[in-house]
Amino acid sequence: MIKKMKLSIREGVSIDAINTSKSFFAMRAVLVSLLLFLPVNAVICLTQFERKTSISTLDLWIESCIILQVSAILAMVQRLQYNARAYFQLSLAFSLLLISMLTDLMDELTELNDLYALFAENITFISALVLLLTGFYTWQTHYDLLVKTLEEESTIDPLTKTFNRRYMDSLIESYLTHPPRGTCDMSLMVIDLDNFKRVNDTYGHHIGDIVLQVTAEVINEQTGENDKLARMGGEEFEVVMFNTDEENAVALAESIGKRLSETTIPPVGKVTASIGIATYRNDETLVELRQRADSAMYRAKALGKNRVEIADDRPNFNEPITPFDPNKDDFS
Repeated sequence: MIKKMKLSIREGVSIDAINTSKSFFAMRAVLVSLLLFLPVNAVICLTQFERKTSISTLDLWIESCIILQVSAILAMVQRLQYNARAYFQLSLAFSLLLISMLTDLMDELTELNDLYALFAENITFISALVLLLTGFYTWQTHYDLLVKTLEEESTIDPLTKTFNRRYMDSLIESYLTHPPRGTCDMSLMVIDLDNFKRVNDTYGHHIGDIVLQVTAEVINEQTGENDKLARMGGEEFEVVMFNTDEENAVALAESIGKRLSETTIPPVGKVTASIGIATYRNDETLVELRQRADSAMYRAKALGKNRVEIADDRPNFNEPITPFDPNKDDFS
């Protein structure tokens, strides 16, 4: 299937590009057909040379089969879509390899044993091997880069360049499934910007995006190497803190809240956040841990925002002080 090249019609090259693409693919198809025809023709001619030469028929059949295999690989290389540099190197390598094998086969059939032909055959074969190694290395490098890019796109929030919810869920679930040996405290911090909806409504979503980016930068500046930051969606962030007990988690949360409230973001000015903290309890699930941290965060909003609240084990303590009424209260 011919892929139309995406070129602007106003440049006057769209139709020419499509025609050039068709010619290129047609020429490539003819080349592949010829390369496939040559070894087949050589195999057919074997029986004619068998009675006139002392060459082993079995050896000729084996070489012909190898040539057919190389031809098939070359044809498959033409159908693959990958890095252009690797495509060129691999195509040239298999072409040279095919030429070398055909030269060797014809040399045996004619029994000339010409030194120049032997020299050309060896040089072509060595060049093909070098190009094969280079081509596969280029292909592997491109593939590794592609995999890395896809992994980053699946785990990184494109706006703030922090981790996303998928990564955070996977990270915490992995910890809960395979906890480290000995005691290792883990705390979860939920950070929700105050009055963020008002920012979007007043200044527009573009300014809101800037606020989110600056918030992520401020949080990253305060966190350590054992902490992982993720944007969970909207204006909500999470920080998972390994090897961090409740006391140290609170200290970090207060540092983040203080630094954020001191940061001026034009034209919004200063922004604040309500923060909830929950420290992992034995046999607790991710849903339960996150629910306690969320409840603590909503308590912080109910108590006036711009503060840190800790999840508590007492019944109903983690519930917001007053029921959330979207028509009366602004918990954003």
